[in-house]
Amino acid sequence: FSGIESVSIVVPGANYTKTPSIVIDGDGVSAAMTAVIVNGKLKNVVITNPGVGYTTASLSVVPAVNDFPTTTADITATIQGQTGVLRSYYFDDNGVKKILNATAGTIDYLNGKMVLNNFNPIDISEPLKVLKIHAKPNKLDFKSSQSTIITLDPYDTSAITVNIRTI
Repeated sequence: FSGIESVSIVVPGANYTKTPSIVIDGDGVSAAMTAVIVNGKLKNVVITNPGVGYTTASLSVVPAVNDFPTTTADITATIQGQTGVLRSYYFDDNGVKKILNATAGTIDYLNGKMVLNNFNPIDISEPLKVLKIHAKPNKLDFKSSQSTIITLDPYDTSAITVNIRTI
């Protein structure tokens, strides 16, 4: 991890008359950003310097002196290297890796969350019809929230069944 990659606006706030400042609380240094207010709401946050050495960063929107918004904006930071892109691939008969989808999903390394988008295999050429998903944890002692490792869309009647076993 290093600098701050992006800022997400959770709540845009309301009735800002002056540009607020953004306070960064984290373990890195030198990050700087500027708020953009449009029609009294936080429209965007421009990262003027991503900083370095961040593994965590909390952001606060602090109203300017003598500015009293009716709702204060709320924002969150994403650290560079915290997220990545998943891809799907296979090895052909000659052992050459073939990319099926270069943007099959996303991964949040910090929170340990992987999301596969529009993942809908039609057939599995492996003789036992086994679909393998490999994920190597940083630590061999890990847990998940709500005792869930993989979740499927419960509203999709054509969703595949996943059986998880310890190996």
